[in-house]
Amino acid sequence: MITAADFATYQDFPVPGILFYDIAPILASPTL
Repeated sequence: MITAADFATYQDFPVPGILFYDIAPILASPTL
């Protein structure tokens, strides 16, 4: 689950929505 702490870790993304859509594919990647 993605928490507020996870969002705070990625300061490069000012918008949580953009951050979510950016890392969602990464979290879902079986090669991670």
